[in-house]
Formats: sequence, C-alpha cells, structure tokens
Amino acid sequence: MNQRHQAARDALDIGGVITVQEMVTSEHNLLIEVIATSSQDLTEITRELENLNLDIHSSQIVTSTFSQPFNYFEYSRSRAAVSDVPEDTTIEHAPPADQE
Repeated sequence: MNQRHQAARDALDIGGVITVQEMVTSEHNLLIEVIATSSQDLTEITRELENLNLDIHSSQIVTSTFSQPFNYFEYSRSRAAVSDVPEDTTIEHAPPADQE
C-alpha cells in the first residue's frame, strides 16, 4: 500500500472526517471532507491531519449544499413529455468544492 493510500485510510480515523478521495494528481492528491460544529473543532481536525504529514493546500467552508438524484434517461423522457414547463425554469447545482 502506498503512502498516499495509507494516509487516506488514516485520515478516516480522525473524528469529523467523513470522506477521503484519492485524486490522480501529483501534489493536491487527497480531497478530505470534514464536518465541524465550531472553529475550535475545525482547528483540531486540521492539526490531526497535519500530524499525518498531510499538507493542506486549501480549505473551503461550505454553508449549504443542494443536490438531487440524477437519472439521465428518466430526466430526458420527463423533459420531452412536459411541454408546459416555463422557459425560465432553471436547475442550480453547487460546483464541487475543489473547483472554485
């Protein structure tokens, strides 16, 4: 098991860490999602991640997340069948946290 893979597994043992994704990149190669209820909790989680010799290159605080299940084929059929949908109807999606 390589060092990055082991660090990803070890990060999951930290309280507040809910997901860890390995990325196919050279330096920014782990995406770690945490939940904290206070800045003190966030500071503690950050310290524990740094103790795993992980360098934190950026962090983002998410205040709201909007999502919906996606079924392309069902969506296509329902859009084709509905002709009375107002033209100004939009569906908004939050961008992935690492793409701002």
